[in-house]
Amino acid sequence: MFLLAVMSLCGCNLAGPLAPAPNNASLGPSLYNAVSSGDRLPFRPGGAVESAFSFRSIDGPGASATSATGINLRGQVVGDFSAAAGGGAFHWADGIATQIVVPGASLAYARGINDNGAIVGGFVDANGAEHGFLLSNGTFSAIDAPGAVVTSAFGINELGAIVGNYIDANGVRHGFLLQAGVFTTIDGPGSLWTQAFGINARGQVVGFYLGSDIRGHGYVWSEGEMTTIDAPGAAANTATYGINSRGQIVGFYDTPNGGRQGFLLSQGMWIGIRLPRATETSPIGINDAGQIAGEYLDGRGTLHGFLTGRPNRLSELGPVLAAVKGQRDAASSVRVAPPNLETAAASLGIGAAQSLGRGSKSLSGSRSAAFLVR
Repeated sequence: MFLLAVMSLCGCNLAGPLAPAPNNASLGPSLYNAVSSGDRLPFRPGGAVESAFSFRSIDGPGASATSATGINLRGQVVGDFSAAAGGGAFHWADGIATQIVVPGASLAYARGINDNGAIVGGFVDANGAEHGFLLSNGTFSAIDAPGAVVTSAFGINELGAIVGNYIDANGVRHGFLLQAGVFTTIDGPGSLWTQAFGINARGQVVGFYLGSDIRGHGYVWSEGEMTTIDAPGAAANTATYGINSRGQIVGFYDTPNGGRQGFLLSQGMWIGIRLPRATETSPIGINDAGQIAGEYLDGRGTLHGFLTGRPNRLSELGPVLAAVKGQRDAASSVRVAPPNLETAAASLGIGAAQSLGRGSKSLSGSRSAAFLVR
């Protein structure tokens, strides 16, 4: 454990609210039905069934990629987007997006928001160094783990406990919990690196680690005890990203055919999540009402954020999932997790550019724009 290293900065603001889309903009339908009760999709590898729920897409203006990564009980969403005319971190609520402007940052991304509206994320400063940040009650603070060369903050709970990851002087990535001013390092058993992404009000942390078997494993960590989570049917990597106070977990895993399957793990049952017309769906955050935020790739290869409605039919799947729970796919194909895997989510090509080891990426341009909510 380490003492808190926080640097307070002035001038951070939420630049908005941003103007809504013009009346002649093509917004499309306001709500989609992911899977209707009469159009049940077949079992997916590993025995998961896809659930029925509604969702909205969230896109930045002219965005080449948008990701929704955190959601609180009020349905407020945070994330980031990239576009030729600009991009950055955003806060979204009731169809209105507000860009989060980090002073002096060449790049910024938001990752988590708690029920009190406190937001965490990361930014790259003018010198190219990457820091985590906390924005709470209008006050912006940078977060740096002691001895770290890179720090990123990804999740925050109602008590203000923050999780994320840092890279030490030897280039090794660790997860961390920052609580009451004290850093606690989180490492998977025999891991080459570890990341922490989500935390609930009970202090349970989820993330994933690269094991000595060169496979990515999800986990739940609580008070120093870690439980590994591997999805049934996963070809190589399982990533757990969000957890709510009911213990429901969202994430995704690699499939034998080289794709990605989103999931909700609830009461020991694996429920597949795939949005219509999406080639890949990545659930990232979940609130206590069961609403999910994340990202998906469409058929053209464009990344969109999404927000689901409150689920009302998951109970229908209970008996079906119980019957197939625990099945595993026998495929022999295994994809190897790259050592610099920041996250299987494509969004971190937008944010945390240096953490990926891919170099800095500038998101210069307009600080104000409208979001289309489809």
